[in-house]
Amino acid sequence: MKTVITILLFFVAITMPDMALASDPLHTPAGDLIARTSQFIKNILLPLLISLAFLFFLINTAKYFIVEGGSEEGRKKAKRSAIYGIIAFVLLFSLWGIVGMLVSGIGLERAESLCPDYLLQNNGDCFK
Repeated sequence: MKTVITILLFFVAITMPDMALASDPLHTPAGDLIARTSQFIKNILLPLLISLAFLFFLINTAKYFIVEGGSEEGRKKAKRSAIYGIIAFVLLFSLWGIVGMLVSGIGLERAESLCPDYLLQNNGDCFK
């Protein structure tokens, strides 16, 4: 309980000056953090997890047909794992859609995307 109160007080301490100044919430440190975090989840984290789920599905499909083809127990185990991979696909794609709707609905898509140092050009733009 004490940690929850501490976290809430920290959040209020960060956002209170922005609320008092009645500034645009996306151009504040807290708004910028939320915008960049949601962009990171939408553009980097979810595609990475989807590709890992696809790789997991392919490995278990190969196990089902090739490696464990002779063993009934091995085929059951590989089939169950492949079904878990399909369930992961469905959950990740729906989560990607939900995050995309939230980002566009709240207006966070206008936030700048992150650019690593090694992609910066001489004029400060990000190489794409």
